[in-house]
Amino acid sequence: MGKISGLVLTAGIGDIASVNSITLSLEKLYCQLSKNNKLRIYDIKETEKRPPLQYRHTEIFEEVIRSPPEYLIIIHPLVPQTFFFRTLLALTVHTKTKIVFHIFGDFLRRADSWLSLEVKLLRRNVLFLAPSQCYALFVEQFLAKDSVIKSLPFPVQREDLEVNLSSAFSKDPGSMYFLYTGRITPQKNLSAVIDFLETVQKGNHFKIVLLVAGEFEYFENQTIGISEDLGSEYFKLTARTKAIEVRFLGQRSRGSLGQLYRDSDYYISFSTHHDDDFCQSAIEALLNGTPIIVTSWGGHRDLINLFPDQSMAIKVTPVEEGLDLSWDQDLHKKLFPRHSDSKPDLEKVARYFSIPEILCRLEGELLSFHDQKFNGFSELMHEFDSTKKGRSENVLSLTKYESLYHEFWGDP
Repeated sequence: MGKISGLVLTAGIGDIASVNSITLSLEKLYCQLSKNNKLRIYDIKETEKRPPLQYRHTEIFEEVIRSPPEYLIIIHPLVPQTFFFRTLLALTVHTKTKIVFHIFGDFLRRADSWLSLEVKLLRRNVLFLAPSQCYALFVEQFLAKDSVIKSLPFPVQREDLEVNLSSAFSKDPGSMYFLYTGRITPQKNLSAVIDFLETVQKGNHFKIVLLVAGEFEYFENQTIGISEDLGSEYFKLTARTKAIEVRFLGQRSRGSLGQLYRDSDYYISFSTHHDDDFCQSAIEALLNGTPIIVTSWGGHRDLINLFPDQSMAIKVTPVEEGLDLSWDQDLHKKLFPRHSDSKPDLEKVARYFSIPEILCRLEGELLSFHDQKFNGFSELMHEFDSTKKGRSENVLSLTKYESLYHEFWGDP
């Protein structure tokens, strides 16, 4: 008989690639856990495709009434906003069902949705799982005292990144290649990356090449009111630099990234994005033996602390007008092209993000989860939501929005 029983709730494939990737990783994790336990993965969106309307979810509701689940585990950020989930909360209100939220993305962007659940969750057994220690400490500030949040990374496997036999791009032995992969938004600070690499070029006889693999994202405009045409701004940015070469590679499928990481000398990201709770691209680089040069922000900070021999930190300091990025002025002396026959030690990184390792930690967290009552959200959460509602069209003041992150995500 299984030790853990319950429902794992997801909401299908959406428009945001990173959410899809993380959700699929969590599904794989719980599929493994279900082999020795009684867990059922339930896709809300898939069920809602089935007509007729009045019969959608009926089966699961009847099952919950007959036999309340030990756990309700939420692995997709849209699930808590659904009528389906709120119905499950009502059906289990007088039971001992434990509720587990895997949280990722911008927690504060959904402040109003979380607060609408506050009364329904109050004094129930609730566990929040964040993908990094840094993000857990950040979210903790918005939970009332003694509410429980733990850190548990998502699984990332090197095998998911296809390895091609041929090089991902044409390489010049006299050049040094820096790779950025992911979304292209103002908060990714590509202009600062270019400034940094121009400094590196001045002290280096190798030609510096920046490879950018990603797509322009306009989603954050809805959150903080940025209105630039990102595409034209980006190309203006790359056109202005004469000291280094910038190559725009466009969006790459995750399955084709493995060789791109391996062919690059360094992965680089100066991101200070609100969604950077995990930083999967940097993890994928480490799994492929590529050193990282990253900001001490969000999930990057965890990687710097965990893998200091493979990481170089760019300091982030909150200042009145925004964020200041600074680095060791002698850093360029430490940067060299990596030899194709170099064999970095990948075991520590691979083990830390492996399914067996995370599965063991997850099972431990679930089995030790007893009588941990949710005490609501903090005054800071309510204050933030009031500020947000005072803005037209849910567009927040950039200064006000960032100040919350400066306090908790900036360098200690």
